[in-house]
Amino acid sequence: MGNSEVDQGTEGGPDTSKTSRFHSTYKIRLELAALLINFAINLSGTVFQNQVLFQTCTVVYNFNSTICRDIGTSKTNTDPQLKAVENTVQSFASKIFMAESLVQAIIPAFLALFIGSWSDKFGRKPVMLVTGFGYICFFVVQMIIAGISLEQDVNPWLYIIASIPISLSGGFCSLSSAIYCYVADLTTFNERPYKMCLMSGIIALGNLLGQLASSYLYDASNASVVFAVAAGAQIIAVVFIVFVIKESVKKERLSSESKCRGFFDWQLLIDVMKTTFKKRPNFERLTIWCLLLPVTAVTFDTAGIGNVFFLFVRGKFGWNVQTFTTFTAIRIFIDFVGAVAGIAVLQLYLGVKQSTMALLSYGSFVILASFYAAASAPWYLYVGASITFMVGIATPMSQSLLSNTVPPSDTGKVFALMTSLGAIAPLIASPLYTSVYNSTLETYPGAYNLISVALYILCFLATGCVHIVHLRYPHVNKVQD
Repeated sequence: MGNSEVDQGTEGGPDTSKTSRFHSTYKIRLELAALLINFAINLSGTVFQNQVLFQTCTVVYNFNSTICRDIGTSKTNTDPQLKAVENTVQSFASKIFMAESLVQAIIPAFLALFIGSWSDKFGRKPVMLVTGFGYICFFVVQMIIAGISLEQDVNPWLYIIASIPISLSGGFCSLSSAIYCYVADLTTFNERPYKMCLMSGIIALGNLLGQLASSYLYDASNASVVFAVAAGAQIIAVVFIVFVIKESVKKERLSSESKCRGFFDWQLLIDVMKTTFKKRPNFERLTIWCLLLPVTAVTFDTAGIGNVFFLFVRGKFGWNVQTFTTFTAIRIFIDFVGAVAGIAVLQLYLGVKQSTMALLSYGSFVILASFYAAASAPWYLYVGASITFMVGIATPMSQSLLSNTVPPSDTGKVFALMTSLGAIAPLIASPLYTSVYNSTLETYPGAYNLISVALYILCFLATGCVHIVHLRYPHVNKVQD
């Protein structure tokens, strides 16, 4: 297919005469907003889980606050009574985390089918704004509930209310899709992989800063203050998007019809299905699906592990919030440096293909998950993170390959399906990982990592198919890689 259209801004793509002016302004500003958004999410994430565990211990099971503060520390490993309390509390709290994931995923899974095509017609900016407001409400409700819990007992199940605004606004998958579609709109074919990785790097930096600040702010204040700061960061990001970010979809492509009436247009869903299932030359339909699978699998694994990883290291190694966030920050930093080094050395200097880079990344994921599955001491986690520094480029490389496989006019539709699959993933992953973790809690709590190993082997094989297609059709490979 004529993917050279990407460079020329035809077929509904970005106006490349304007794109050069955008590169120094639009990109940097959007990346700052993305940094703030991910800072807020990571600032509050572990603190929220710890708060739910504490309120489960004190409110649901009526243990005294001294015992509830001691569980999940090094004392748990030497005191059988504390270990029993920790297991009981974890088993209950994990169900709350699972319910939160499900609430945040059910409606977005449906909305995602329309958002990509809708944003092709009405722009990326409205999607970012609506989801941004959803996150503001999320943090504000968490702040209020945590604040009330300082004065009186509050059942931790009430935190599920906070997830409703995220669900109704489309969730993180819709936000992420809009951001990456924005990048795809304003980049040429050759720039796209680097800009995708740059955006992923900025997001990783936001994650890193959020994790680093989380435990220190929590120790110096309380959960309510942490959620308030997260809400403040999110508000700044939304203000940034409103007043600084300009729309990336060309004016002549923007529809004049009602945005609300145009959202639930079933023709959009039909267009998504037609675009992703239609027959294409040179095995491009196979390529699309072999790229959608790994991106969805990463989201699936992230959603599942997000519910149980803190519980795992807290129960097995006695890690507190500070130890956990420090490890997470180190892992993010290693991934970030690895991604930058990988792009700079392997792709820019040595000319390694994007599909090869993706293969290396998913292979690293297999090794990392294997180390986590075998972890009998904390050093397994650190060694695993250190030697698998290529994992950070998996998703951006797959997304870049995906956006280069279809014409610009189809980018939103393909990303819509990717977003929908990513939104559906937690509906399966959260119950699966939670069930496996609770079932093996007292025998082999790291068993859930075996699911990750199997998933990433499939990702490696699917990406291998893409690599073979590129080798078999060198002329296509030159266009796409």
